[in-house]
Parts: sequence; structure tokens; C-alpha cells
Amino acid sequence: SFLVSQQSSQNLVQINPTSIAAIAQNVVREVSSIPGSELLLRQQELDPVRKSEFLNQVLLLNLVDASVEQELIEYRQKCTAERNEIDLLKQQLKRIETRRRKLENDLRHYHLVMVKMVELISLEHAHVYESLKAIVKFGWDSMKWRRGYTVLHFVAECLDDARIVELFALLATDMNGRDASGKRALDYARKERMTENVRVLEKVRKQKFVEERTQKFLLQNNNLLQNTVAEELPDNLTPILHDGIETILKLGWEQVRWPNEFTILHLACQSGSLPAVRFLLEKVPGVAAYYAKVDNHNQRPIDY
Repeated sequence: SFLVSQQSSQNLVQINPTSIAAIAQNVVREVSSIPGSELLLRQQELDPVRKSEFLNQVLLLNLVDASVEQELIEYRQKCTAERNEIDLLKQQLKRIETRRRKLENDLRHYHLVMVKMVELISLEHAHVYESLKAIVKFGWDSMKWRRGYTVLHFVAECLDDARIVELFALLATDMNGRDASGKRALDYARKERMTENVRVLEKVRKQKFVEERTQKFLLQNNNLLQNTVAEELPDNLTPILHDGIETILKLGWEQVRWPNEFTILHLACQSGSLPAVRFLLEKVPGVAAYYAKVDNHNQRPIDY
């Protein structure tokens, strides 16, 4: 009898001579249909030993074909699974690209609005006004300041108008930048005892610090984020709010540790984003219980 491997070399099935004869007849019929096989069949009939070897080869080829076919099926299944993953990634990239384009359009719109709004502002100091127009139009980093003494240093030191100081502090790329003498705008305000200027500078500095720390935290945990819940999030969220809520949905509220206890709910309230606040309180488990939680500055979300 022949031992025929059907699945692997360890899984053998014994075939009796009767089955072999039937298989041999089928093989002969199949071979007969191949052009040029007549001589081969006559040679097999004349030589029983070679005929047996020939049948063994044909059986082995059939088994190899079956094994290859099974491997192809498994390979196709693997390819299908990978194709599905690729499709999901393409969908995520499409959503990200849509968000990116929307943000770019919003930024262009806001920039145009700011440029137009500057024309409506009236300032007594002409050089401060010209600096403001140039900063809004071309950006803070495009300006060249003598000895590092920026317009923010000047207004903090010389203008008793906290609104203007706050505006330039928000526009500044680095509001803690030092001039050639090593002083910040805040240092000049303190030196001249500009109380309101000091207050707004400290407020803006704290706000920027929290936003930078939160953004850094989100970037460090970016590998843990997935966009599987992106469709559920409110529209028109800022990028930092969007990524922060995604982090909570992925990891869970209790697993996230926020810098200075300044949670995403604090940030949503500070940003004035009612959709984000409502989503956090209504859709994210655990948030509602912390609605009155204070941060390291003893501020609740509602205080912002």
C-alpha cells in the first residue's frame, strides 16, 4: 500500500490496493487527454516498475497541488484581513486630512478677520500701532527687535492699559523672551509697578503653560490614540480639545493624569466650547463626578 500525506508529513492515511487501482485508472484517463502522452502511456504499460513510479509521481504532484492550494487560501485570507486594516487606515487618514484642510481654512479666515480688525483699533502710540499691524499681517517672528526689546516689553513697561498688554502677550511667540539686559516684559511691568499689566501677563503665562503641557502630554501618548470614535465627537473642536477627548475615550477618564490637575474639562470651559463641555459631561463616563474638581490654582472648570 501507499502512504499518502494529505495535510502534513505527520498526518498519514493508508490507501489500499483497490483504491490505488481506481486512482491509477483515473490518472491514465487524465494523462490520455494531454497531447503527446500516448508514447508515455505505452512505455508505462510495457514497464510495470516505471508505471508504478509514474503513478507515485502523479499522486505526489496531486498532493502538492492540494497543499499549495490550501496555502493560497490561507494567504488570501491574510491578504483580506490586511486589506481591511488598510481600508480603515485610509478612512482615518481621510478624516485627518479633512480636519487639516478645515483648520487651514479656519486659520486663513481668522487671519483675514484679524487683519481687518486691526484697522479699527485706535492707539495713541503710532509705533505701537504699526508694530501691531505688522505682527498681525506677517507674524511675530518676522519682526526684528533692537537688543531683543520687543513691543511687548515696551507696552508692559510704559502703557497703563492691560488690554493692549494682553493682546501683545497673546500674539507673542515667546512672552517670556528676554532682552539684551536679561529682562522679560513681566520684569519691566513689576519694576514700574504696573499692577494690571502684571496681572494679565501672569494670567496669559499660566494659560500658555497649561496649553503647552497638555499638548505635550497628548503628543507623548499619540501612539495610544485611535480615531475609531472620531465620528462621535462634536464638530468645530480645537485640535487640542479634539485630541484630549480622544485620549479619554481611548484610555478612560481615571487613567489620564493632567498637568497641574488642569483637566480637559477645565480646558473646555476655558475655551468656551459648550459642545465639548456637554459631550464630556454627558458622554464620557466619570467626568460628571469631577465637575467641581479644582486644579493646582484652586480653580474649578466653571471658574474658567
